[in-house]
Amino acid sequence: MKTTRAKKAGPPHEHHHGECCSDDACLPMLRDAAIAEREAILFYLEAAAMLCGDLRRLFLDTAGDEMEHFVMTMRHIAALDSVQAEALEEVGLDDLLMQRGMTPKWATGWQPECACPAAGEAEMVMEPQTGPEGGMTPVCLLTKALTSELEAINKYQKYMEKAPDSACCHHFCHLMNAEKEHVASFIAALFDLTGEPPPEASMNM
Repeated sequence: MKTTRAKKAGPPHEHHHGECCSDDACLPMLRDAAIAEREAILFYLEAAAMLCGDLRRLFLDTAGDEMEHFVMTMRHIAALDSVQAEALEEVGLDDLLMQRGMTPKWATGWQPECACPAAGEAEMVMEPQTGPEGGMTPVCLLTKALTSELEAINKYQKYMEKAPDSACCHHFCHLMNAEKEHVASFIAALFDLTGEPPPEASMNM
């Protein structure tokens, strides 16, 4: 059974040949957020393929969070853009429009192969030969992840302040706060690798 989508705040504009084009001010921000989430998913899955152990699980779990964010964002887009919603339905993505959780396929099926040569060997590959950015150490991967999450927080905060619709405002707030959890996880993982002291310890030295 197909879900009923939320109605747009105002009527869509009719253009030549009878085409329906939504001009909701939230749509460009939502599409930009969807792009950012897909780029994050790609990076985290590729990074996970370069690592093993706890770091591999950290990147896979973060990829899973971003997959959920992407679905949530696409639902908002479909609610505001009837043409996009119909296009999703036509390719069999009715489930994406339903207001219920969708388990990422990688969680029960495909996952990137572990970079470790064999079970029982090193927990992570310190000098990967291939991968995002042409081959990066765990510290580089974590640093890129951390800076990307901080950039995403800045973006979503600006969008939250600009969004004219309360539902979109709440969505960007949710995304922003979820990314803050990722920031904390990546900082903790970085400190484990670099031996950096917490701020309190460094101030007392």
